[in-house]
Amino acid sequence: MKFLGGDFRNVMSVRRFKKNVVEKEIKKLPEGLDTIYIYSKSEKFSYINPFKYKEEKRVGFWRHMGDSSGQGTPKIFFNRELAPPTGKHWKYSQEKIDTMIDEEKLILECRNCGYKHDKTKGIWKGCPVCGMDNPQPKYWVEEKEEEVLDSNWSDIYGYSTAWDFPTENSEILLKRVIESTSNTPSLRDTPLIEGNYPIDTKYFSEEFKERLLEKLTENANLDDLLDGVLIKSENWQALNLLLGKYKEKVQTIYIDPPYNTGSDEFIYKDKFQHSSWLTMMENRLSLARNLMKDDGVIFVNIDDNELERLKILESYIFGEDKFLETFIWNNTSTPPSLSDISRKNVEYILTFVKSKIKEKFKGRQAEGNDAPLINRGNPIRTLKFPKGSVSFKLPDGIHKKGKKGNVNLLDDVEIKNCINVRDFRLEFESKWSQETLDEEIKKGTTFIIKSENFAIRYLRKEVSKKWITPDKYIDVIFLDKKAGIGTNEDATKEIKNLNLSFSSYPKPSSLLHYLVRMVSAKNDLILDFFAGSGTTAHAVMKLNKEDGGKRKYILV
Repeated sequence: MKFLGGDFRNVMSVRRFKKNVVEKEIKKLPEGLDTIYIYSKSEKFSYINPFKYKEEKRVGFWRHMGDSSGQGTPKIFFNRELAPPTGKHWKYSQEKIDTMIDEEKLILECRNCGYKHDKTKGIWKGCPVCGMDNPQPKYWVEEKEEEVLDSNWSDIYGYSTAWDFPTENSEILLKRVIESTSNTPSLRDTPLIEGNYPIDTKYFSEEFKERLLEKLTENANLDDLLDGVLIKSENWQALNLLLGKYKEKVQTIYIDPPYNTGSDEFIYKDKFQHSSWLTMMENRLSLARNLMKDDGVIFVNIDDNELERLKILESYIFGEDKFLETFIWNNTSTPPSLSDISRKNVEYILTFVKSKIKEKFKGRQAEGNDAPLINRGNPIRTLKFPKGSVSFKLPDGIHKKGKKGNVNLLDDVEIKNCINVRDFRLEFESKWSQETLDEEIKKGTTFIIKSENFAIRYLRKEVSKKWITPDKYIDVIFLDKKAGIGTNEDATKEIKNLNLSFSSYPKPSSLLHYLVRMVSAKNDLILDFFAGSGTTAHAVMKLNKEDGGKRKYILV
């Protein structure tokens, strides 16, 4: 019998353990992992997500760090070396532990009296309360709206010294397979999928892919449903293909081509002769110009190895009078020190327009438009700021409640993409009452916190969109707080945080965010035909989330 993509019903992952029953203390030994794919020709079986949730909220808590399987090595916590419990290993690496301590997400707790030792108390010298020296590390687990009770995961334990399943566990496994795929009403507690997830259609048949596209486009245009398009192709061929649909429709182009230094590990040949490199660039830039709108702008990132020749080439393709600016980006905080002449810490962004720009470039919002909400001498009030109402110039993460300068933060604040993800309260000498604050929010007034002292400021809607044109020198020191531009080191951290590896000098999403925002409106099309790590798509989606835009990206 042949199964098609449409016959797919569910997938289960089964973790297998063998347990060492020779020793008095039973230990789980290294696990095996089986994946079970479930297909059926019958409609009596369907893809059901057998998750069940508690209704109450799980509050945040401190959790011990010991993890299962095997004896691990000691790690350093607050200058104190600690070995993991017998038969365990520490959950995180030393680097991760150091980061969590710095972010105040890891503490030592005295096993004797419960005293908690955090970053603010320096190195561990024993418990200052009871005098004992027997700490255990704990890390912070964030609060959660719903707690998973059951899932597709099945832990099948083999109570023998072999990997074979005993009969009773095989029966348990078969029962779970049937329950997770059959039309059982009790298992339909939640939707199949919550949120948006990528699907790699290479695992499905052509027939199924056609049916899927047909279904998606029943009530909407496919382009309207997509954030953007990623094309895996040699970019000269891709640009020729794109002309059929996107000619004179692209507003913004950003590219970071190979710099012709011989050091890039790029899919495009590096260390050309200058003439060959220029020919490669001319072919692609000429096609790109045909894709641009009349007021379209192109940014090309380059170092000084080909800067002069690239500017001449672009002037030839676009016209000398279409040159707008050479932005200088401070690309690293740790420039190499081997040169006898200079430490290279900048790159250049050549900027041309196809015909003529319609609006001035937006660099950063003008300062002085916002005003302090704190006013000495006013009554001390407690104000509640709703989810999403405050913009922060602070790192994403949890900021703990407590005294902050002239205000008292009454709740922990979680920041994500520079916005508060939950309501929080501040106590301070306020110009406004809660009633006034609520009215201002209805009018579109937003709030800004720029520093760790949480001195909150407000920005009324009618003055919130005044922009200063960009500085020529994109400097991480000068612009970090004003425009939020990162360096290559920041880009590497972003990639690492995704558990990915990309060795070809990725650009920080903040740089692309800055450039796209500089020239694009909310419904514009952005193209990057040297896409690399996909930073341009990241920046476009982030900008859309901030201002409600519907920009689309094309990455090649």
